[in-house]
Order: sequence, then structure tokens, then C-alpha cells
Amino acid sequence: YDDKLKGKQYIVHYGSLKYLKGTHIVAELAKTLLKKYQDLYIVLAGRSESLYDEAGNEIEAYELVKKNAGEYADRVIYVGRLVREQLYPIVQNAELCLLPSRIENLSNACIEAMAMGKIVVATNGASYEQLIENRVSGFLCERDNKASFLQGINEAMALSLEERQRICANAASVTRRLGPDKIYEQYMSFYRKVIREW
Repeated sequence: YDDKLKGKQYIVHYGSLKYLKGTHIVAELAKTLLKKYQDLYIVLAGRSESLYDEAGNEIEAYELVKKNAGEYADRVIYVGRLVREQLYPIVQNAELCLLPSRIENLSNACIEAMAMGKIVVATNGASYEQLIENRVSGFLCERDNKASFLQGINEAMALSLEERQRICANAASVTRRLGPDKIYEQYMSFYRKVIREW
């Protein structure tokens, strides 16, 4: 995808493309974002599932995003399902990672993006708040709220270089505390405490 994406400024939404992952929010935002940021693209990566358009017709998730983008549909790029070696460079070169999931466990997509020092715009109350401190290591937005996500994206896009570097560094530092050496020691400490006290 070097030819398709090289030199382009884009927001990436990746993982499974479906309601649970908030792809409908990406579709609702598409036209507004692409109209406001004339050089911006939206890149979609992952397995596309069926969503429904405003008329109730079943449509592939990536097609719904393109359809809703209207005259800017040519700036929505669907790259399909990729192996990690193909996906990571796309994430690495994105302006932002947009993860508007309705609910998550501990999101691998979020951890991966933050480990690369990327700014993530994600849903508050869907588990991302375990990783992201709002406006410190990323941006948290209200679930299923197009206006809230638009505000988060606009804030992220308006960051000065210094502010962007600070948030990116904070994001990367959050994931370092999740390293196996640290997590294993926390588990072992907990198990020792339980054995000792019970």
C-alpha cells in the first residue's frame, strides 16, 4: 500500500469493521472530516462486516463509510484485512488512530498504536480509559456520539508540534508499564501475598 498511502495525511480506523467497533461513527463523521481537512484521507483496515445505511439497506461497513463520504469518497481507502507486518506501517504513519468501539476488553489495537507513540481517539467507558488519560496520552470521547468524536479529532488535529510530541511520548510510556517483566512481577507479588495471608 506504499503507492496508495505514500505522502498522504490520514486517520486510520482498524480492527473488525462493525457496529461493536464503532465503524458506524466513522461513517457518520466521514463527510464532515473530509470536507474540513481537504488533504486528509480515512484509511480502513480489517475484516468488513455488514452495517445498515439510512434506508435500512444492508451494506458492507467500508462501503457505508465511502457512501457517507459523498463527493469525498475517493479519499476513503479500504485496505482489507492485513497481517501485522503490513498493518503496522500503516498505523505508524497515521496522523491519528480512531477507535470508537462501543465496548472493549483491553484493546490490542489501542496498545499497539500507543506503543508506536500514536495519538488514539477512543471511547470513554469502553475500557480505553484504562490506557488513556484524556488530553494527556490520547483523547476520550462519548460513546456513539458523533459530535464528541468530532471534537476529539479536531483537538488532536489542532495540536502544536510540541503538544503532539508530548502526547505521543505519554502514550508510548503508558504501554511500557505493560511489559511482561513488569506484569509477571505484579502477578507474582499478588500470588505471594495471597499465599502468605490466606
